[in-house]
Amino acid sequence: MLRVAVLASGNGTNFQALQDACASGYVDAEIVCVITNKQDSGVLERAAKAGVEGVFVDHKGLTREQRDEIFLEHYEQRAIEFACHAGYMRILGRPYCKAMDGRAFNVHPSLLPAFAGAHPIEDAWEWGVKTSGVSIHFVTEELDAGPIVLQRAVDITPDDTFESFERKIHLAEYAIYPKALKLFAEGALRTEGRKVLIERDVADPVWAGSLPPGLRDD
Repeated sequence: MLRVAVLASGNGTNFQALQDACASGYVDAEIVCVITNKQDSGVLERAAKAGVEGVFVDHKGLTREQRDEIFLEHYEQRAIEFACHAGYMRILGRPYCKAMDGRAFNVHPSLLPAFAGAHPIEDAWEWGVKTSGVSIHFVTEELDAGPIVLQRAVDITPDDTFESFERKIHLAEYAIYPKALKLFAEGALRTEGRKVLIERDVADPVWAGSLPPGLRDD
């Protein structure tokens, strides 16, 4: 069973989707810990409710390399094999990216390379595009530029509001992030340069297109 850490800074909705995927048996993995840089983050509450260890690492006063070292020490202590970045709003450095090369995913709410950066949903909406979406990619030192594992398009229709568009983006995240982790856990991915090849596909989680179980009471 794959031992996974999740990095997050916010409410932890993508953590919840990943946790539901693991707890249900959809992914043969266990989320061992959640690491956050915000002591009052919602993801810590979600982790506690799920019985997952929460770890607060204050980024203030630390260099990027010092923070990398702390993260990697936490991984080593818990025998972490893989990391899922799920809205962790700090840039990780070269030591971390080198150590986790090929063993960490990030979720980005756009069809990369379009709308990289910190506000992709807002940027796509304001640009007036007809289609945006979600990307799952391997973590690299270059921000939002790692090899792409999965993408899912989300159309912006004439009757969409920003809020309805944002909701569609999040529903796509909750479907394809667990699917990407399942593909990795089953050894179904192969990387050739920048291309990630899916050697055998897997089904979406059963909640695809709707909220995962742990978010239905929010």
